[in-house]
Amino acid sequence: QDPAIPLLPSPDKSFRSPRSTSSDLYEWNTLWQMLQRVGWMCVKAGKYNPLHDWYYVRPGRNPGDASSQLGRHYFTCESDVIDFVKRLDKENTSGKKSRKSMGIMLCAFEEEA
Repeated sequence: QDPAIPLLPSPDKSFRSPRSTSSDLYEWNTLWQMLQRVGWMCVKAGKYNPLHDWYYVRPGRNPGDASSQLGRHYFTCESDVIDFVKRLDKENTSGKKSRKSMGIMLCAFEEEA
């Protein structure tokens, strides 16, 4: 090979599947971007509860509303949001994990609200 041309990595090291794995779908930054696109917000929790810093809130919900429930309509941490999304995704797709099922799951948020 020409020494002026860099060697390419071996195929096994550079190969990446074009399909996302289920763990990629639940990685916080990826998931949060999708949730924000459908209306989720992160709000300061101090005016509702001084014990928490932030709430992750579903679309159309207000943590100060008496009908809103912690763990269903708003959440105190990223891991609770991820667990909620996983649970809904599993219920709505019979365990199939894909971008399409995540879209179905995101649409289902308001059905469960």
